[in-house]
Amino acid sequence: MNDRRDEGLSDQERALIERTKQALDRELEALDTATRVRLTAARRAALGRLEEAQGEERGARLGWLPTAAAVGVVVIAVGVALAPRPAPVAGDDEPGAEVELLLAEDELAFYEQDPEFYAWLDEQLPAGAGDAG
Repeated sequence: MNDRRDEGLSDQERALIERTKQALDRELEALDTATRVRLTAARRAALGRLEEAQGEERGARLGWLPTAAAVGVVVIAVGVALAPRPAPVAGDDEPGAEVELLLAEDELAFYEQDPEFYAWLDEQLPAGAGDAG
């Protein structure tokens, strides 16, 4: 007997099920071959219809999946398109401003005022942290 189905059954109910199974097995043995073949064919046909119905039900349950995926992609795309852009940083209004600062020779004089400080700073940095390339 199947233990999951038998949970919660009394001993009387289990005994009745066992006697019924034995009686049906005796009746099956008494049947002629042609009847057994017809019963087996009918059982297979019924199980086939059951499997088809379960397959259709499973397909109906998963039928919404492609639609939901497409909706999800559209929602993400719209969210990305409508996401707020980062606010511009002060002084970012001129695209070449950084290059001008780097190329300005008069600004380099500032760094030449205290070379000992920059030597000390270089010693404080971990090895390779100050290397630009």
